[in-house]
Amino acid sequence: MQREHSGSEALDIWAESDTFKTAVLEGEGVGYLDASASIDEAAGRLYVSCVNFHREEGLRLALHVAEARVAAEGSRYSVDGPEVGATNTFEKPDTVTLTEQPLSGLSGRCTVELPPHSAHVLELSLG
Repeated sequence: MQREHSGSEALDIWAESDTFKTAVLEGEGVGYLDASASIDEAAGRLYVSCVNFHREEGLRLALHVAEARVAAEGSRYSVDGPEVGATNTFEKPDTVTLTEQPLSGLSGRCTVELPPHSAHVLELSLG
């Protein structure tokens, strides 16, 4: 998903969310939201990669794009499976799939809902 839906230049972003504790980081809080962004200036596309780590609750991503105009329509590419630990095997190669969904109502300031425990790339056209 990342290889086909990302730009050549990484962007500086800020992401904030509630946190959870993990034994691996010895009590440090880890954000439920992980995000990064890249741009393909020649194609006029902005890519926002985002993961909601919360297993039960959706997350509302507040998207604020500065210094660029975002088209009202875009796409969301998502990794989907029937449960958190689902994997593909030789016997069942399509248990986890990549799906594309259209997005509408986008702008430089908008919100996008992220389902529980999900990974996405938002592909936004700039103009």
